[in-house]
Amino acid sequence: MPNFTRGLREELGACAVGPVDLASQRGALFVLDCELGRRTMVVSLDEHDRIRGLRVTPLRRDPTATQ
Repeated sequence: MPNFTRGLREELGACAVGPVDLASQRGALFVLDCELGRRTMVVSLDEHDRIRGLRVTPLRRDPTATQ
């Protein structure tokens, strides 16, 4: 995990977890508010509710935007 967060900070600057975009029992999509732009953080859980996967992708959609 430290290598993941270090690499993320090097690529995107400081980030804060923003609103939940989508959630289920097996994981969630969160908005990351970073110095160099917003991204989607995808968190997936295993059958014991431990983090199985964690990745950052381009912003899927902005859940705070008005439609």
